[in-house]
Amino acid sequence: MSISWYSLDRNLHTVDHESITLDQANQIIDGYFARLQPQYESGEDALAATMFGFRRPDGSYMQICIHARDMIDIEYDFSLVRNPLLRLVSGRNQRDERLTSPDSLNARTKLFFEESREDFQRRLREDHALLPDSW
Repeated sequence: MSISWYSLDRNLHTVDHESITLDQANQIIDGYFARLQPQYESGEDALAATMFGFRRPDGSYMQICIHARDMIDIEYDFSLVRNPLLRLVSGRNQRDERLTSPDSLNARTKLFFEESREDFQRRLREDHALLPDSW
């Protein structure tokens, strides 16, 4: 499966990047942690420095925001409808998760890269029994 990554620039525009391997994804994650600062000059600088994500060919993604080494928010979106207006009708298939370590982020990323969309969703449900079965 071909998975690409994206980042934000200082104008908060999405910058799409090439397809990557799991090892390259881990290097990207390590780079974001290495550049993490306690404070930024602006909100735009903070988002550009801490937010990125990985996207599957079907449009599903995991978007990562690193607030601190022990506070990492991930938004997962498994919606197959790409048109924003149709998404309003069909609903978004989105879930959020907070992780507390770089190792836990690497583990989630590994699952995202290696498991099918359905198996990844099932794994998230198993790990978080409170998530609805409507995934």
